[in-house]
Amino acid sequence: MSEARRGKPADRDHIDLGDPYCVQHWARSFGITELDLAIAVHRAGPLARDVALVLCQPMPGALDRPYAAGADRTG
Repeated sequence: MSEARRGKPADRDHIDLGDPYCVQHWARSFGITELDLAIAVHRAGPLARDVALVLCQPMPGALDRPYAAGADRTG
């Protein structure tokens, strides 16, 4: 079964309003309605981090990412 069929977006950085599974996942992640998500995507574009800025919220899961203090995050 593909990732999108389990309610997770195939691309973790983009919000695809044409994919109902993706819309449902991101709306739940941000704790908003699907309509509010669509409005935010139309304002900010499809990048999840830009939508988070429009919603004045941190990226879902941002606090769960394992970055050590002072670690180089450039890859």
